[in-house]
Amino acid sequence: MIKYYSINHLFLILIFFILLSSIALSGSLYSSTNSYYITPDYGLQCSPISITRTIQAGQSNSTNITVWEANQSYDQTYYANFSSSSGAPGNWTNFTNDSILVPNYPITNYITVNISVPSGTTTGIYNGTIFVNSSDPSRGNCTIALNVTVCVENWSCTDWSACVGSVQTRTCTDLNECGTEVNKPSESQSCAVTPPGGGPVGGWITPICGNDVCEWGESSENCPEDCPPSISPEAPIVLDIDIGIESGSEQVLAGQRVYATINLQKAGGPTGPTDVNLTYLIRDPEGRTIDYKKTTIAVETIRRDIYFLSVTPGSSLGVYNFEASVAYNDIIDTSSATFQVVAEIPKALIVIKSIDVPLMFEGDRNSIIIVLENQIENSLNVNVSIFFPEKFEPKEVNKSAVIGALSEEVFIFIATPMVSGSFNGFILIKYDGRGLTRDFPINVYPSIVKWGWIVIIVLLIIILIVVYRRKRIKHYHELTLRRLRVLRRRRRR
Repeated sequence: MIKYYSINHLFLILIFFILLSSIALSGSLYSSTNSYYITPDYGLQCSPISITRTIQAGQSNSTNITVWEANQSYDQTYYANFSSSSGAPGNWTNFTNDSILVPNYPITNYITVNISVPSGTTTGIYNGTIFVNSSDPSRGNCTIALNVTVCVENWSCTDWSACVGSVQTRTCTDLNECGTEVNKPSESQSCAVTPPGGGPVGGWITPICGNDVCEWGESSENCPEDCPPSISPEAPIVLDIDIGIESGSEQVLAGQRVYATINLQKAGGPTGPTDVNLTYLIRDPEGRTIDYKKTTIAVETIRRDIYFLSVTPGSSLGVYNFEASVAYNDIIDTSSATFQVVAEIPKALIVIKSIDVPLMFEGDRNSIIIVLENQIENSLNVNVSIFFPEKFEPKEVNKSAVIGALSEEVFIFIATPMVSGSFNGFILIKYDGRGLTRDFPINVYPSIVKWGWIVIIVLLIIILIVVYRRKRIKHYHELTLRRLRVLRRRRRR
């Protein structure tokens, strides 16, 4: 009997440790910094956590905020309201349903936000905050940042062309490059040419359709063979690049990274995303290139990304240039910004204790956990922005908090990757007139990989159960044989 229980216990312990190691493996997959994957398991949840829209003056836009409860066991009522220090877009914003009922988890409901920009609004960026609160204060609240870019179209058109095939054309360009065509003037119009000889009385000959000559009285409608439809020429592409050094990188030590935001705008040219060549580099005070990168990115209208380069260890002190250029065929635009390499940097008041980034799967909601520490004996107002790659939703999230003296604060950012691959995210921290920027790696795997791990673990458990049962059957068989031998010996006696 001792052997029987020992075998059973051995296999039970083996299965336990395999399951435990599987859980540990899963934990390591979900964290690249030996931490653990955290999903908010209580309270109010909202998506998206930031809304960014570009709207023409006099136009409107609407979007939905999805609301749900984590581990909710009873219905909850939620209310939405808006806050804006500048009054805009607060007075542009209204809610179709500012009060909603969310049934038990995991059912969701949504609040519709309508944004109507008044006519005559000047071009600019207007910010505000949407708050979603629960009827039960213990369930918490959601804060959604609203960023509205207002652009007033300013169209400039060329003169009308000669009348060809009863059609005149012209090219119109938006000087403000809004990327919208709400008030775009017409680029074609019908026209008529006075017939030679002054008309039929003057000896005008009836036009013949099909003679490859677009004669008076013929048009693309009544004779497309002779007068093919006019095709408006594509507006030439216009590229604009602007670069700015991020907070915390205005002064760096030799050997450190320098972070810069590069804004790209495209107008005209092919519709939809256009691949352009982006080159960025660092030059030292003598004009020598000390770091250099080149990449191809897709730009549809406006794109904003953070990039970094490194100052070579041992570089001399002084003012350096961070330069960038964008090119499409023979269209090129450049921009630059300066930063300093110094011998010493003042001690940071806020430090990043940890950045926990899970190994993500495409299409899944994931949490990035950032822990900040206040290293002084006074409270600090801190704003944390996280920038995700282009194929993430959302692409940018902002949060604010007051960190107490000598205390830590945890920030949780949720994002959904739409494609698999290896990417870089960026964290921008601003406090007390200072800044701090850091990058972090993001690995996104196809969703099939996640299911592959689950299948492997399940198969392993099945194999262990089969082996355990075979051992047990063999043990019972051996025990039965022993009993038979004992009975035979007794009978012989």
